[in-house]
Amino acid sequence: MLGSKALARDKMPLKRKFMMFKRHTRNLSLPSIMGCLLIAAGLFLRTRQYIVARSLWLDEAMLALNIVNRSFVELTQPLDYNQGAPIGFLLLQKLIIQNLGNKDYILRLFPFIAGIAAIFIMHNVAKKYIGSRGSLIATGLFVISVPLIYYASEAKQYSSDVFASLLLLFLAHRCISADSTFKHFFVLGLVGALSIYMSHPALLVIMGIGFSLTVDMFFRKDRQRLLWVGIILLFWLINFITLYFISLRSLASNEALINYWSSSFMPIPPWSNIEWFIKTFSTMLINPVGLGSNMAIIAILTVLGCSSLFIENWPSALLLTMPFFTTLLASGFEKYPFQDRLLLFIVPMVLLLLAEGLERLYLLVRKYNTSIAIGVCVIIGALIMYKPMETAFQNLKTPNMREHIKPVMSYLEHNRLNTDSIYVYYGAQYAFYYYAPMYDLEESDYVISISSRQKPKKYIQDIDKLLGKERVWVLFSHNCSWCLVDERAFILDRFDEIGTKTDEIESINASAHLYDLSLKNP
Repeated sequence: MLGSKALARDKMPLKRKFMMFKRHTRNLSLPSIMGCLLIAAGLFLRTRQYIVARSLWLDEAMLALNIVNRSFVELTQPLDYNQGAPIGFLLLQKLIIQNLGNKDYILRLFPFIAGIAAIFIMHNVAKKYIGSRGSLIATGLFVISVPLIYYASEAKQYSSDVFASLLLLFLAHRCISADSTFKHFFVLGLVGALSIYMSHPALLVIMGIGFSLTVDMFFRKDRQRLLWVGIILLFWLINFITLYFISLRSLASNEALINYWSSSFMPIPPWSNIEWFIKTFSTMLINPVGLGSNMAIIAILTVLGCSSLFIENWPSALLLTMPFFTTLLASGFEKYPFQDRLLLFIVPMVLLLLAEGLERLYLLVRKYNTSIAIGVCVIIGALIMYKPMETAFQNLKTPNMREHIKPVMSYLEHNRLNTDSIYVYYGAQYAFYYYAPMYDLEESDYVISISSRQKPKKYIQDIDKLLGKERVWVLFSHNCSWCLVDERAFILDRFDEIGTKTDEIESINASAHLYDLSLKNP
């Protein structure tokens, strides 16, 4: 029976098949088709960055060493190298490499999947919060945001932070609808509790959601749903307390991290340093939002979008904006830095408000003249999207390789002699530690340089210990070019003074140089 039907389909005339396809696609609206195209573009851009299989850079390598070298139980303890990551993320990464193998592309697999899933959720969240036309703008900006593309292939938690943030916003929006049921609140409560184990900023998002839902139900005078909100808030609090004593307590008191991010904490009181807010939000639009120009226009549209959404649907606006305030508040108490990649989870909210602002501008101008409204929005949209599109296209042609040490390690494996010495610049040590076993390098094969950023002359003393050796490889990555001296140049200058370079390999922000130190005197 099934075989005869399949045979009949195969014998169906081509023209009839085409007509059936045409009737099927006719039901798809233009926004739906454009949405699918944008999602496809996002998949392509992220996959392109992932498959280049770049090397782990410093931060990734430091976290990877913790995941690789620790047991599941040990991962619940404070991490080495001043690293911090959600306990659930660490355990999942450990489980993945135990089953699929310890490779850099395996360590990036979950962030990649989270980055792909985030595209689909972003499109649906945008449709719920700002409608179909605005959703295309928001999804388009999300798709071509180079920070989002890059971090979808970074072996750290930032991509899954974005996924968790969007999933929570998606579930929270269902709870503010008039026909929401206990099931919707239950699912939000469960996902919210799980998310804080997988994502540190998810806690800031659920704090904003909890406040927004409480205010919404209070003004509705909806006692039943207010009770449901209270139940999930209590559930979240219990899980937060548990998580705090498992891992967050030690991370929150890490002095090295607090000092490192000291400029990223909101001043208290806020009005004591207004310049901090101007600088911080301007920087945020560049990284991690990925909008590198026309900041005045972007700021005006974002404020317009925020105002528009509060007028049209204030509960939705509250859900989108409260995570900004909870994150700022946490930064004021020096618990969460308001800067750089740690704000990646906020990017979707910025893009949604920006898209709503452009949509509102169109509706306002359309009251006077539709053609002018279209023209103005097309021009402004082009100004906003030009730089991100240009950067995304450049990244497509030449993906960001960060610190690509693997070609250097491979060259060493095939060209070094067993009697060679390897002098590893301290900035390269963590990536070197991770890859060394994969290139047949043992601990006895290399030495790590000292770190002396404030007193660079000490490097000379450290290097001179190698005098008299016939073959010494000097390996670099993560060079401190912003220190008192350009350390790579400074160190190589000393090797040139005391020896003769006989070979070298250059990669992207990584290199190795072979010196004979037996021929010259210092």
